[in-house]
Amino acid sequence: MELNVTKTIHAWLDDESWSDASNYSCSRLEAGDYAGPGSWQAACDDAGDLIKLSPNETAATRDWFGEFGAWDDSERAAWTAKEVAALLLQFIAGDWRELVEPEPPTNYAEFEQATQDCGGRLSPESDSDIFTGPWFYDIGT
Repeated sequence: MELNVTKTIHAWLDDESWSDASNYSCSRLEAGDYAGPGSWQAACDDAGDLIKLSPNETAATRDWFGEFGAWDDSERAAWTAKEVAALLLQFIAGDWRELVEPEPPTNYAEFEQATQDCGGRLSPESDSDIFTGPWFYDIGT
């Protein structure tokens, strides 16, 4: 399933430094001991504005997280829709940072190659303008 994450990516593209994603995905080297709790809190605070999932997309995303083996069925079942969106936001942010740091691609062809180099989950629509066109996140279900 491909999720439309255009709103999220455009919010980051609108930021001159393209660095807003680091609020949701960062390391202890970057943010110290607060990296985990701080990025989770930021994702929970902002997921409602940046990630819009239908009930079916929320269920599919929750199932997709089950493939990682980090959470059992009962843990995932207890997640609210907001928590699913927040965790998804963290994944998208990590992939975005892989795409644009340290040097961002400047056109569709460069973005397409970069997305393949970092797993291929996040990508702009084929031949679209990366700044105005739609973006998608493939959760593979």
